[in-house]
Amino acid sequence: MYPLFNWALVAVGVIMGSLGSLFMKWGAIKMPQDLTGNVFNLIYNILINPLLMLGIILYAIPAAIWIWLLRTMPLTLLQPALSLTYVISALLAVFLLHEHVSVLRWVGIFVIVFGVILVAQN
Repeated sequence: MYPLFNWALVAVGVIMGSLGSLFMKWGAIKMPQDLTGNVFNLIYNILINPLLMLGIILYAIPAAIWIWLLRTMPLTLLQPALSLTYVISALLAVFLLHEHVSVLRWVGIFVIVFGVILVAQN
């Protein structure tokens, strides 16, 4: 059994990663539509977009948390737990972005949750 603190860090990483996706989506919506062919222009527009930068930061912090957790927990346990990010991201997309999620996608999300529960049991 792993300490509750480790599981709290997993939860923080999953939530922060999901929020990172949300902020990157909001930032991407605000990007200029005419960013064709010039990678430097794209990078510049990413760097000056506070929503995108916040999203990137919210992705980076969980990466650091994951590195710390990998020292003491098996990858075969942590990686499935990380997949919960997909579940939280879908819920955020539905409630905050008003995106439609099909029944088939909800079934897939349920399979992810069920799989994480199975993996966490042993």
